[in-house]
Amino acid sequence: MTEKRISNLIWGIIFLGLGIILLGNNLNFWNIETFFDGWWTLFIIIPFFLRLFKKKKILFSIFGLSIGILLLLGFQKIINFSLIGKLIILDCCIFISINLIFKARKILTNNNKIKK
Repeated sequence: MTEKRISNLIWGIIFLGLGIILLGNNLNFWNIETFFDGWWTLFIIIPFFLRLFKKKKILFSIFGLSIGILLLLGFQKIINFSLIGKLIILDCCIFISINLIFKARKILTNNNKIKK
């Protein structure tokens, strides 16, 4: 299955679930809150999660996903917001260092291929 099909499938399931929840709410079958504290962070989390299936810029996708998850945890009061700022800075430092390591490794690998 291609990345585009997987992405379309996941988005389709998300919208179908949302539609069923809203329909049930409007028909008074149930009362499910569709908006919760930090619901907007899903606009960060879902696209970066779907980018993982494309297998391009995986490190950047993991970075964006972790930022979105940290923000969601903060709004859900699972993590204190004063700690989130520190964790985001730590996340940035780790992302930059891993990115530099992979670039250096790629340069070294390419140089070794040229010398042979």
